Amino acid sequence: VEVDDEKVEAISSWPTPKSISDVRSFHGLASFYRRFVRNFSSLDAPLTEAIKKEKSFIWGIKQEEAFKILKEKLSSTPLLQLPNFEKMFEIECDASGVGIGVVLMQEGKPITYFSEKLRGAPLQYSTYDKELYALVRALTN
Repeated sequence: VEVDDEKVEAISSWPTPKSISDVRSFHGLASFYRRFVRNFSSLDAPLTEAIKKEKSFIWGIKQEEAFKILKEKLSSTPLLQLPNFEKMFEIECDASGVGIGVVLMQEGKPITYFSEKLRGAPLQYSTYDKELYALVRALTN
């Protein structure tokens, strides 16, 4: 399973956003391919911050770095493997201050990625508890 080559070209040549509308457009396309990018939600957090309705448009260093990293990750995504239900699955969980990330794998090869920006109580969890929360979210998605 891989990203459409035309979409990869559109992402890699996307100009730096100049408005909330520009960020939303890029964010929409990038989000469609989130399952190809490890820890997408954590990487994307500065962009989601830039498109909040109650704020005016701010494009700072964090947003520019996130934009460049996502463009690079989405332009060089690894192929996702199709699952073989006769083989064992592996789940790898990770947590950061702002999000969780999960990789479903077989034989060390990614099948899909899942990530989520943390909100509310999970933001206050210890790193260990955030990783356990990531495992719970992986098993319920």
